[in-house]
Amino acid sequence: MSTGGSLPKASVICAAVLLLGIFVLYHYQSGGCPKLYTVLTGHVAGTAKSNTGDEVTRGDRISESNTGDEVTRGDRISESNTGDEVTRGDRISESNTGDEVTRGDRISESKTRRHSSHRNRLSGSPGKLQRLPRALIIAFSKCGTSTLRSFLTLHPDVVAAPREVRFFNVHFSEGVDWYRRQMPYSSPGQITIEKTPGYIKSIDTLQRIHTFDPDIKLIAIVRNPMTRLQSSYAHRAARHKRYARMGFLKWLSSGAELEKRVKHGSDFVSKIQMVYRVFPEDQLLVLNEEALESDPVTLLNQVYSFLGLNSSISNDVLVFDERKGFYCVNKTHPIFPSLRGLVNKSDGCMRAGKGRKHSEVGGALLQEIVDISRPYVNKLFDVIRTKFNWTYF
Repeated sequence: MSTGGSLPKASVICAAVLLLGIFVLYHYQSGGCPKLYTVLTGHVAGTAKSNTGDEVTRGDRISESNTGDEVTRGDRISESNTGDEVTRGDRISESNTGDEVTRGDRISESKTRRHSSHRNRLSGSPGKLQRLPRALIIAFSKCGTSTLRSFLTLHPDVVAAPREVRFFNVHFSEGVDWYRRQMPYSSPGQITIEKTPGYIKSIDTLQRIHTFDPDIKLIAIVRNPMTRLQSSYAHRAARHKRYARMGFLKWLSSGAELEKRVKHGSDFVSKIQMVYRVFPEDQLLVLNEEALESDPVTLLNQVYSFLGLNSSISNDVLVFDERKGFYCVNKTHPIFPSLRGLVNKSDGCMRAGKGRKHSEVGGALLQEIVDISRPYVNKLFDVIRTKFNWTYF
C-alpha cells in the first residue's frame, strides 16, 4: 500500500514542476520574469546561445571579412587589371588607330593633291567644278594642235584637258559623267577646251558631238602639206630608229606609196566638208599652222574672239627665241608660272618637236609631191573661202 501511495505523490510533483515551467515561459515571453527564465532554462541553453552566437558572429565576421577581403582584393585586382588593360588597350588602340588613320589620311590626301594638281592647281578654290567642254580642237594631227591647246590657256578664262580624251570616237560608252571627270576644274566664267584630232575622221563621231552639244565650238588647224609630211616623218624618226635609218626620201618611197602618203597629208578639205554636213559653217574655225609659228598672239586672239571672250592677250606674253627659232612664253610675264601642258615646262616654249630639223626635198620628187597636193589645197581654199600663204601653193 505504501508503494502504491507514493506514485500519486510523484506524479503531482512532476505536474507541478511542468506547470511552473509553463508559467515561467509565459511570463518571460510577456516580459515579466526574465531572470527566472534564465535559471529554469539552464546554463546549457545560455551556453548554446552564446556558442551559437559566437560561432555565427565569428563565422559571419570571418565570412564577411574573408569575403569582403577577397572581394575587395579581387575587385581591386580586377579593377586594377581591367583598368590597366582597358586603359593600355585603349591607349594602344587609340595610338594605333590614330597612327594608321593619320598615315592613311596623309597618303590619301597626298594622292588626292597630286591628282588635283595634275588636273588644275586651283581645283580647291570656291566655285571650281569639272565642267564639260564648250569647244573642241578636232583636227588635224601634226599641225600644231598640242601647241595650240597649250597656248590657248594663256588666257585666264580658258582651261584645257591636259591630254587627248578621245571620248566621242573611242570612249563614248563610258558616258558623259566619265567625260566630265576627265576635264580640269574651272570657274563659272571659264571655257573648257578638249583636244582630240581624231574627232574629224568619222561622220558618226561628228554626229555624236552634235547630239552632245549642237552649239559647241569646233577648231581645226591645217598645214602646208609639204611641211606636214616632213613633220610626220620627223615624229616617227624621233621615236623609231628604223625610220631614222631609212631617211625621209626612202620613207616617202615612190609610185603608189608616195601618192598615198601625200594624199593623206594634203586632203584636209574632205574632212572639213564632212563637218559642214553636221554643223553650221560658223561653228568651225579653220586656222593656219604657219600663223601659229610666225604670229601666235594674233592667232590666239582670233580664237578667243571665236569663243566669245571679250578680252585678249598682249603681244608681250610670247617672245621669239632667236636661238631656238620659235616662240616661248615671256619668263618675265606674270602668266609664265601658270602655263601648263607644254612639253618643255621649264621655259614655256613650243613643244620640242617644233624645233626638229626637216629633210629637204627638191627636184622631180618635190614637183611630184606638189602636183599630187595642189588639187586638195586649192579645193580647201575654195571651201573655207580663205587662201593661206603656203610655199609651192
